[in-house]
Amino acid sequence: MLINNPITNPPYNVVNSGFIICGFVIRVIPKLSTSPYSILPWSTEEYLTTVLSGSQVSNNYLLKEPKLFFLYIIITALKAFIKHLNPVTGSFYTISSKKFLQQWSLWNQGLPGITPYYAVKCNPEPMLLKWISDYGGRFDCASSREMYLVKDALGEYYTKDKILFANPCKTPNDVEAGKDLQVSLVTADSCEELLKMDSMGYKTSVLLRVAADDMTSSSPFAMKFGLSPSKVGEVAYLAKRLKIPVLGLSFHVGSGSKNPLAFKNAITICKNVWSNLRKNELADSFKILDLGGGWSPEKDAFLESAKHAKEALQQGEKVERVIAEPGRFFAAPTHSLYVRVVGKKLTVDNQGWRYTLDESIYGQFSCVPFDHATPQIARVILNKDNTSRLGAKALFFGRTCDSLDIIAKSRFTEELFVGDWLHVPSMGAYTTATSTEFNGFPKPDSYKDLDDPLEDELKWLSNIEFPLGGMLDVEKACSI
Repeated sequence: MLINNPITNPPYNVVNSGFIICGFVIRVIPKLSTSPYSILPWSTEEYLTTVLSGSQVSNNYLLKEPKLFFLYIIITALKAFIKHLNPVTGSFYTISSKKFLQQWSLWNQGLPGITPYYAVKCNPEPMLLKWISDYGGRFDCASSREMYLVKDALGEYYTKDKILFANPCKTPNDVEAGKDLQVSLVTADSCEELLKMDSMGYKTSVLLRVAADDMTSSSPFAMKFGLSPSKVGEVAYLAKRLKIPVLGLSFHVGSGSKNPLAFKNAITICKNVWSNLRKNELADSFKILDLGGGWSPEKDAFLESAKHAKEALQQGEKVERVIAEPGRFFAAPTHSLYVRVVGKKLTVDNQGWRYTLDESIYGQFSCVPFDHATPQIARVILNKDNTSRLGAKALFFGRTCDSLDIIAKSRFTEELFVGDWLHVPSMGAYTTATSTEFNGFPKPDSYKDLDDPLEDELKWLSNIEFPLGGMLDVEKACSI
């Protein structure tokens, strides 16, 4: 995803808590680090005029209450930024390092000592990859392109142990890439996969993937990936004959798992499997257990699952090292999407409104049909005199020419107008990664560290439903 940089050598810098404007703020807060990404497409003088117009805030007040003034600057700047966007800009992302750090702290609170291998497929944003690496995370890659993307993002800091090649079925080209990058750990779930690796001279260490009970997840994986526990011994036996070292086991409880005991149950199964391997002299010490993905980015749900997982880790076979493959946990909260209303007309029955948004289910709302997402949507209040509006039922269409490009609907929500900006938080997972440029509509630019507005700067749309999710009956999808 492109990080927009409209101004070279800008007169201000951006930090994860807001803006540094001119030297006097730098003097007040001297330890704030700078960033190479500029985001505001107008001059410092225009910016200060926009932010401070009508304000009685003085430099003396700033010196006395710098934190409150700084917060005021952040909120006002976002609104000013939207007002000054080029008229052709219909959507954009903000990427927040502050929210990433919140998730990193939450991970270490819930699963201390467990190394996250970020699932690159979720969102391959280079800035996100760099943040994860800087704080000690590693990467779950499924293809040569993802592996080289990580290598490029990390530059001189790349080492072969940064990547887990976690695709149980690899193409020959991807196997060659793994060899080229000297990736030292892969997953497999069949004898055929081990024979493929052996025939290509790829003798690296392996984690055998065990099928987990994922029937409570929104995207089950066990139908496609994983060995049944009773078959792990056969593959381990072949690995021993081929002199391919098996270091441990992995599993995945499915994306969006709704069972807080799913990880605990899968860990228990894996420990029993490894115990049987040792009894049959097919394994030695249990060096690595990979807890896979499916970790919720929501604090309470994550901590509940983590608590049960830690309980299971304390029982049975001792594991030397535990890792995991979180994707949406880190990606989702860091990205917020802003999209403009570009069309409005009455519904066919004249009882509501049909809106067209400058995005699409073929674009950033691809998470709705493919990831079963139900994002929240709010209007950004740009005018304090226009906080209350009449309401009606509504249909929200994407901008393409496909009649199935239905993003959402509402039985009753506030009226919108062409030119309104909508705020959609937590849009970092399976959005940019699964989007296309169907019908010639481009992907949006991204801006780093432009914080979201506070709750009182937003008007949340009510009764929002997402009818697509595999539904191909346009008439039924549009019924409200």
